[in-house]
Amino acid sequence: MIAEDAAKSLPNQITSILKDISKEFAHSQNKKYEFETIQQKLNLEVKSPKKWIDTRWLSLSLFLENFFNQLPAFEEYFKENDKNIYKNLNNKLNLAYIAFLKVMTEEFCIYNKLYQSDEANQYTLYTKSRKHFMDLFCIISDEKHCKLGFEEALEIFQNTEKYSMNNDEEFFTEIKLKTKKLIDLKCLSANQKKDFLKGTRAYIQSTLQAMIKRLPLDHKIINHFKVLNFQDFSRSSWIKLIEAFPNIIDDENKALNELSNLRDLILNKKFTLHQEDEKGKNLKQEYDVLYAWKSFERNYGKEFPNITKLGTSILAFPTSTASVEREFKQLKAIKTLNRTSLKEETLDSILIAKDMITEDLISDKRFVNSIYSRYSALTHQDNIKNKEIVSRKK
Repeated sequence: MIAEDAAKSLPNQITSILKDISKEFAHSQNKKYEFETIQQKLNLEVKSPKKWIDTRWLSLSLFLENFFNQLPAFEEYFKENDKNIYKNLNNKLNLAYIAFLKVMTEEFCIYNKLYQSDEANQYTLYTKSRKHFMDLFCIISDEKHCKLGFEEALEIFQNTEKYSMNNDEEFFTEIKLKTKKLIDLKCLSANQKKDFLKGTRAYIQSTLQAMIKRLPLDHKIINHFKVLNFQDFSRSSWIKLIEAFPNIIDDENKALNELSNLRDLILNKKFTLHQEDEKGKNLKQEYDVLYAWKSFERNYGKEFPNITKLGTSILAFPTSTASVEREFKQLKAIKTLNRTSLKEETLDSILIAKDMITEDLISDKRFVNSIYSRYSALTHQDNIKNKEIVSRKK
């Protein structure tokens, strides 16, 4: 939704060009075959253009994934089939916009996939959303504003009187670095460069405005989630979380006492977390909040039961509807037209069993290898039997 809002600030012909190309190959195998023939003639990797679905904006990333590798083939194809698209593809300003859009859309997809992953959590929502905001903010801001923290940057961006952008040359250098693998922006004329800078700057500003509108960047409670990283201990933030989720805490007074003891442990440097699994193997080199809390629960859970319950519960809050949508998709696959009489308890049991198998068994390579070896043995036996039957018939 943020990507869709931001793209409205780009010139209309950019999305029109991409839509026309996508539609050209969407429903015709003959056109795809002709295009693949041109790729072979130009010694390019043979790939059919991906379909861009308007209702799923991030599918644009799939369409643009190989766009510049396929560009010579697109030019050759449309030179014979559509002179208007061919003319647009030979416009350097259009290609500069498409290169910029490709880079920006790829970044959107990184965060979109992150929120849809099974390891997405509220701390990730807190840190990654702010990081994405600051990355974009620094592209259009002067050096002084780039050194600000997130809260100050957000306030200044929303206050047009205090906010000052970097000059065109600095901004152009930033965009040139991002798109250098796709196109050399030096090919733009002075007027084209001026239009390009105006459009791309408006795109980034629109993205930041859409992020503020659609993401809880300055939510009062979510702003305190940074304490879930034990490296950023704050008693006041923990108290705010205790007050915000009284139904999770068993005893508020005990929770406050636990908080004081935890602060003393951290200040006296007696508090350590080992991000290790049950076998003592190091799981990840970088800091990971989920594994940190797993270690905390294992090492300090009995000492800090209320804090443990609060922290793990907050991390369990869903960050998006992706997990729910996946469950509905699984449910649709299980409860088919031929199995409409399944009871609710049976469906629950099947879904739980499926999740357990996926999480505990499929991730275990020994289990996968044993199943594969059995399957291979059975297949081998079947092949031998089939050969014997054929030989007998002969």
